[in-house]
Amino acid sequence: MITLEGFHAFLDELPFFLLVTACIVGTLSIWAFYNFMRFKGVDRRKPLAPVKQSDILDTFSISETDLELALSSKVSVILIDDDDKITVSSSNI
Repeated sequence: MITLEGFHAFLDELPFFLLVTACIVGTLSIWAFYNFMRFKGVDRRKPLAPVKQSDILDTFSISETDLELALSSKVSVILIDDDDKITVSSSNI
């Protein structure tokens, strides 16, 4: 690099590199400022509605006793067989 004067080639390309870097930084800064002005003070995140037990029973075709067992225990093992039948095995540790 030194003996072949590669440093001079680097210095020749440095202004172009700095110009491209400045353009990218400027573009991202303008975009960030635009988004900040557009969305400041706006919280679009809304909490999800609570899930009803009847919805869980209907969606997963699970029995009420298995659902109560899964909800009341600390550790639950949920098994799905080939017919998409869900069974729950739970234990309180």
